Amino acid sequence: MSSPTQNSKQRYFNREISWLAFNWRVMEEAQNTNYPLLERLRFLSISANNLDEFYMVRVAGLRTQAIAGMPALSLDGYTPMRQLQKIRVRAKQLIAEQQKQWKQLQSELFDAGIKVKSVKKLTKGEAKTLRTFYLGEILPLLTPLAIDPAHPFPFIPNLGFGLALALKHKARGDKRKAIVTLPTHVPRFIGLSRNSNGEVCSYVVLEDVLKEYAHELFPSF
Repeated sequence: MSSPTQNSKQRYFNREISWLAFNWRVMEEAQNTNYPLLERLRFLSISANNLDEFYMVRVAGLRTQAIAGMPALSLDGYTPMRQLQKIRVRAKQLIAEQQKQWKQLQSELFDAGIKVKSVKKLTKGEAKTLRTFYLGEILPLLTPLAIDPAHPFPFIPNLGFGLALALKHKARGDKRKAIVTLPTHVPRFIGLSRNSNGEVCSYVVLEDVLKEYAHELFPSF
C-alpha cells in the first residue's frame, strides 16, 4: 500500500472524529475496576458533560457552516455536512455505550448499598417523600408547553432539561405534542431515604418523576 503524499488528505485525522474517540477513552475509564466505584461513575459523568459541550460548540459551529452552504473542506477533505453525518454515527455509538456503562454501574452501586430506583418500585415511605418533594419543589417550576402551529417549538437553553410528550385526548382521541421544561438547578437525582449511618442510599431520577406525574399536568389526556 502506498504511503500518503505530503499534501494528501490521508495524512490528517478529522478533528471532530478524533475528539469523539478521545471522549470514548474517557468513558472507558468507567470500566476500570482498579478505580473506586464512585470514581468510575465520575468518569462516565465527565464523558457525558464533554459530549454536551462538544455539541454546544463544535457541532453548533458545523451546523452554522452547513446551513450557510459554506463549501470549505476540513484538512481531511470533508464538507461541514459530511462531518455532521459522520459525527452523528459516532455520537450515537458513544451514547449507546454510555447507557450500557450506566446500567452496569447501577448494578454495582446497588450491591454497594446505593439504589437508583424506579418510581414504581418505591416503598410507601419513599413514595410519600417523593410526592411531598414533587409538590413543593418540582411542580411550581414546571412549564408545560403545547407544540403546534399556534405554539412554535420553545427555546431550550444550553444544558436545558425537558421531557417531550405525545398526548392523546381521553374523550376526543385527537393527538397533541407537548414539552415540559425544567430549570437546570433542580437535582437530577432525588434522594429519598437514608441508611443507618444517615447517608442517602435511595434515589430516583428526575425524568422518571416527570413521567410518573405527567398525567396531572395534562388532565384531559
